[in-house]
Amino acid sequence: MNIFSLRILIVINFFLLVTLLSCGTIKPIEYRKLDNLRLEKVGFTTTSLKMNLNYYNPNSFGLKLNQTETAVYIEGILLGQTSQDHQIIVPAKSSFSIPITMDVVMKNLLKMGWVALKNKEVSVKITGNARIQKGKIQINFPIQYEEKQKISGL
Repeated sequence: MNIFSLRILIVINFFLLVTLLSCGTIKPIEYRKLDNLRLEKVGFTTTSLKMNLNYYNPNSFGLKLNQTETAVYIEGILLGQTSQDHQIIVPAKSSFSIPITMDVVMKNLLKMGWVALKNKEVSVKITGNARIQKGKIQINFPIQYEEKQKISGL
């Protein structure tokens, strides 16, 4: 490699570094709420629940949401795990929703359903991770959420 090629490489790397630093840091997407929780299909051993997980992108630039993996607990009972492995394009400074279907063990749903019949709302906790991408940079962010949730369909 001659000196001219080395100088060109240094200049290109410098401008690439300045460009990346000028973009600022990528802020994590913010988990907002779970809504539209409902029974989809009832079976003897497993039942399907549908819900929407709502997020907000606080960044001034768009992102790609590549993957989410969550565990959903209702009244402290692990109902199931969900994953989203298809890419979602997220515009800058916007809210977005991911529809999720989760199969749960019927005995756990019955435990949760009894509490819901008595209280008309349950404690919902969601934990997991999300992977976002901007350009070639991918970052994992934790998801931690807990609230009381009214349930329809039970």
